[in-house]
Amino acid sequence: MPNEPYPKLIALVDGEEIAFRIAESIRPKPAFQKSLVRHRAKFEYRTNVLTLHLESVQFFYTFARKRADTNREQLEDRLEELVLEFTRTGEAIKQYRADIERRGLEGKKQRVLEEEARKQREEYRRKGEVIKKAAHSFEVSQSIRRLVTGLGTARINELNPDLAARFKEMLEWCTKHADLLDPTNRLAGLVEEFFNLGEW
Repeated sequence: MPNEPYPKLIALVDGEEIAFRIAESIRPKPAFQKSLVRHRAKFEYRTNVLTLHLESVQFFYTFARKRADTNREQLEDRLEELVLEFTRTGEAIKQYRADIERRGLEGKKQRVLEEEARKQREEYRRKGEVIKKAAHSFEVSQSIRRLVTGLGTARINELNPDLAARFKEMLEWCTKHADLLDPTNRLAGLVEEFFNLGEW
């Protein structure tokens, strides 16, 4: 990666890209001097603390390892550790991928179940609305029929011939309208709408 501030070597371990970097740092080593007044700390500096950095190219924030060793300052002394770290990191990334896929499948399955439950609730609500509308239509039709019956017993002979004729015409219209609203006269349409086969 020549364009990076700190270029890394990319190793392909079991199909996984792992970036590797070596850092040499300077660390203070405390040394104490005795004096007549008190102990005073004095720091001496030494170099060649070798730190190995391994990180997944794709999952950088998930897999980043840093191993510093002050006892083995030469890379040749840490080759075995380096190979083992590469192997462990590759295996960990493989497991991480498998976990991601498993969680993805579980999440997908959960979303399917939730969507199915939502559809069932929506279907139940829709059927309830169909029955509610049919019950309301039935109630209105029965009310109109009771009205027609009640008006039929009225003293129609008190009306003049023209109004009496119009009165009978009104009762006939009310009867037809009640029949039109009555869901028992349209059973096929009611069943089709209930099972969402069509609207009546």
